[in-house]
Amino acid sequence: MKEIKLLNGTGIEVMKDGVLLKGNSISFETDDVSVVVIKDGNKFSVSQSDGHGLESTIDTIDDEEAKVTDTTHVPTNHELEQMSIKEINGEILNKKRDLQNEREKLESLYIIRSSKIKYIFNKNIVNTIKFNESNPSVDIVVLEDGTFVIVDADELLTNPEKYVFDADGLKARIVEGHIFGRYVIVEQTTPSGIYHQFVDEETFRTPISERV
Repeated sequence: MKEIKLLNGTGIEVMKDGVLLKGNSISFETDDVSVVVIKDGNKFSVSQSDGHGLESTIDTIDDEEAKVTDTTHVPTNHELEQMSIKEINGEILNKKRDLQNEREKLESLYIIRSSKIKYIFNKNIVNTIKFNESNPSVDIVVLEDGTFVIVDADELLTNPEKYVFDADGLKARIVEGHIFGRYVIVEQTTPSGIYHQFVDEETFRTPISERV
């Protein structure tokens, strides 16, 4: 067995019969499958994506080591004031390790969210393109998740501030730019954020397959 330390503090054990990845949050690719693993105490989650679908699993570890209650003492400010410089340096190192673990968890969550958003968009955009190909004369705006809303392009471009969409969380406004001139922004508000879609006459003349 050979153990290799990575730059982020995690490790890899290379053995004759396989490879063991050591860490609280790890992402990797194997046989065209992207995998993200996050461990928090005796709980863990595994997200897998192969371009055709996304699967997430949440479970617990049943070994006795994972069931041990964390009794780590967090020093109070008064206790810290009584410590030596060496002891304080030790506490600083511990906090840095904790911050690194939290950053790794956050990065893994971003990766999982990005994979889910991409999967949902790719699934929905197929139906949007099919609708557009079957109804080329219908004006539509593609939304953040790959779905669409039907609009009256002339009315939207002429008076965007007063345009009423047939979907919640949508509004439009005019933007005057020095380089690109006048154009309309369709703003979509969702639980995950606010997204903008720039539209003009050329937008509605372009097939959806070419827009995305």
